[in-house]
Amino acid sequence: MRRATALLAIALAFVPPLAAQQVRGVVLDSAAGGALPGAVVMALDSSGVTRGRTISGGDGRFALTPTMPAVRLRVIRIGYSPAEMRLSAAAPSTSLRIVMHRLPAALSAMRVTGRELCPGSAERGAAFELWEQARAGLLAAVVTREANPADATMLMFNRTLSPDDELVREMHVESQSGRTTRPFISPEPAAAFAVHGYMREAEDRSREFAAPDADVLLDQSFATVHCFHLQPADAAHPGQIGLAFTPVATHDTLVDVSGVIWMDGTRAALRSLDFRYTSLEPAARAANAGGVIDFRSMPNGVSFIDRWIMHLPALTEEQSRQRTVRDPAQFHARRATDYRAHVSAIVETGGQVLTAKWDDGVSWRANPTGIAGRVTSDGRPASGAVVALEGANVRATANAKGEFTFDRLVPGTYALVATDTSLINYVDERRAERTIRVRADTLTPIVIDLPRFAAMLDRVCHKSEMPKESAILLGQIVNDRGEPDPTVHLTATWQANYNNGGPLELDRDVRVNGASQQTDADDQGRFSICGVVTQRPIHLRASRGRAYSDTTIQVLPDSVFKTIRWYPRIPAGPPDR
Repeated sequence: MRRATALLAIALAFVPPLAAQQVRGVVLDSAAGGALPGAVVMALDSSGVTRGRTISGGDGRFALTPTMPAVRLRVIRIGYSPAEMRLSAAAPSTSLRIVMHRLPAALSAMRVTGRELCPGSAERGAAFELWEQARAGLLAAVVTREANPADATMLMFNRTLSPDDELVREMHVESQSGRTTRPFISPEPAAAFAVHGYMREAEDRSREFAAPDADVLLDQSFATVHCFHLQPADAAHPGQIGLAFTPVATHDTLVDVSGVIWMDGTRAALRSLDFRYTSLEPAARAANAGGVIDFRSMPNGVSFIDRWIMHLPALTEEQSRQRTVRDPAQFHARRATDYRAHVSAIVETGGQVLTAKWDDGVSWRANPTGIAGRVTSDGRPASGAVVALEGANVRATANAKGEFTFDRLVPGTYALVATDTSLINYVDERRAERTIRVRADTLTPIVIDLPRFAAMLDRVCHKSEMPKESAILLGQIVNDRGEPDPTVHLTATWQANYNNGGPLELDRDVRVNGASQQTDADDQGRFSICGVVTQRPIHLRASRGRAYSDTTIQVLPDSVFKTIRWYPRIPAGPPDR
């Protein structure tokens, strides 16, 4: 099987505070006249090289220290025209007032009429304008983590899904906390992806995939190997406008990425990046090999990645074969026509930010993602039922109302299993399973019903009809070491007058002769005797060979069953003759 691995690394580190402030000011909206948060402020030298950058806060204010003398400021923000201002060498600490103008045409007003923007093109239509806006949004996310990092708690996960229905089969989740500068890191410099692509394949056919982060998209090398065009909103992105990107035709020998950068059409904010890997086998393409990165903007101007996921198919082949070709073009031709490969599993890796708090006091907490459920039995709450997600190592116990909650899940499809283990020492557990789709930022409700208790007892007694005023005796034999004892034979005797004292056949390995029944303990030391009398003493004998131990019990009136965990002290007696 070709193993697919995502190269994502968490970046949790201490970020030192900014040095002494030299350039400071406030960014304002020309129309509203109020503070404009989230604007990227860059200090440029005489050659146009950026020597320092920061982002305006919730009050529109900023402060930065250029690493070398700067002659002007350039300010950009998604949804606004760029602004520039010259810096006075004589007064480097002067407080500046920068006014930005909202674009005449809001993002939502753009129409998919502009021509495609490709490397070397002089086209300056809608695709070019939207690409500039996307770059502004991406840059804000990059500068935010540099200038205003947060103390965050993140949920990282790796999981395996079945290829047909993408049901979670195995999942590992880990919580990480610290001062974060970025949630994940692309493993190579941006320029390397333009040359080698986003997949590495070893001789054993294992593969490593990389995801493009904001730094990669902003690098000039990305624009040199991709074309851009406008993408209209769809059902999954209402009220948004997309900038789609595809590899240039001459780049199809590599595993590259195509996708859409989605932006809010009214709030002028970056929303998400959806991408797919190109030049893979037909089976991998059909499995939507790729990923999603979600962005979130805060009132204090910060923009950060709050959720990310990579979705990778693991491939197997009907017939393995040795690789003999070395040329990437031949690799591409082999992949494009390899219909013998099929998807054996889906591997997903990613994470989400649960909480974040910035130095200015602004904080954010993700809405819980998970399940809010209730377990019932015979129309009543199944208190004490154990509820688990198969393969996810996540479980809970239903409370007195039968309720349970899982509030730290990753969106996906899970097999939810509820089990009544209250009588596990005496009979097989009652179990119910449901498939549930968990959606992001929602506690999905579900009611799961356990099989009827009467049906379980019917299975114990093989649906035999029992006399009136009788019950079922459920027991377990335990030896002096505290272990179940399967070597014991049980005999129950009581005073009875039902059935005229004649034999009663229960369609099992128990014979009733008058007021007596016999059975053997199973491999877990358990036994069941159906039809025992209530309100009268019942004599129990546990025997092994000719040695035995006795006890007496009584079943309360109107009881359906009685349980007994018995530790009989059976003496060592003579063997059977």
